[in-house]
Amino acid sequence: MTNPLGIGDEFVTQRPSGLREMLFGAKVPHTLVVLEGEHWGALAGQTLAIRSLPAGAQAQALGAAIEWLTKTAKMTREDIYSEAGDGTLDMLTRAAILARVLLDPKTLKPLCASITDVIGSLDLSDEEDGYRAGFTAYQITWLFDEYDKFQRARSPFRVISAKEIEEVADALGKGVIPPTSLKSYARPTLVDIATALVSRLTRQTTPSSSGTSSPTSSGDE
Repeated sequence: MTNPLGIGDEFVTQRPSGLREMLFGAKVPHTLVVLEGEHWGALAGQTLAIRSLPAGAQAQALGAAIEWLTKTAKMTREDIYSEAGDGTLDMLTRAAILARVLLDPKTLKPLCASITDVIGSLDLSDEEDGYRAGFTAYQITWLFDEYDKFQRARSPFRVISAKEIEEVADALGKGVIPPTSLKSYARPTLVDIATALVSRLTRQTTPSSSGTSSPTSSGDE
């Protein structure tokens, strides 16, 4: 049958999926953060917007960090996954995430196009005019912590303090709270609770040194 409207087949076949059409009207959540602390220098007091990210963006950020390290910094994968390179990969992954989440607070448009916008160029060529072109390691960590707090605040899973983890582990060990309550905690918190439980079990099953003292002979030799 001839298409009476003259619409090409490629227009129909390339339409967004039903899910993408449904999400189209949903606004991206964001929050505003004020740069605070002496480490920000002249930037202290300025405001940035930080947006949330879909689940797949975390993996994309890791891939972007690895690509930057291998292609730009000329590191091998052995270098990246060595003990010395592990911290570098973590920092670059945070930078890649920030490149996706930092927004202009007024227009909510992205502030960065790539990791380089966050960390500056490798050869410092963009600092020839005397102005720093990227964030310091401390500033990257500070901004990422703000992003992480924003993400966790929106999560339905609970994140608790170290003291509360010990209390939960104690309550689980005594049967005060049911194991099903663990479903409400975030995965990192579950790992901490499991670690606390294992530590308690180890202490309980390890003989006390005071109870294993060697007997002394009584009477005459």
